[in-house]
Amino acid sequence: MYVCAALINLSAKNTALRDKADRIEEDTIKVQNEVDVLQAQISYFKTDEYKERLAREKLGLQAPGEQVVIVGRGDIAQGRATALDGQADIRLPQRSHLEEWLDFLFGNVSSS
Repeated sequence: MYVCAALINLSAKNTALRDKADRIEEDTIKVQNEVDVLQAQISYFKTDEYKERLAREKLGLQAPGEQVVIVGRGDIAQGRATALDGQADIRLPQRSHLEEWLDFLFGNVSSS
């Protein structure tokens, strides 16, 4: 009877240790995947392509001979758009998003 109880206790401990080992194995795989992703990001951040994209986005730089076009709503809420050099002042009509989408999808069907 004692041997049977000892075997059951040992089996329960063995099962608990196997479960713990499985959880540690899963955690190890997750950490390794995170390390792989971070290494890939580091490699990308070292590329000239990333540096060029960052310079364009953050610093507003452009390549020689290239013209930058800024697309956005910016001053449209105030009914005007200003060129980068600050010279042009163009009045734009106030339009709802629905009117803009209809114009985009079906052509100029809304009255401006």
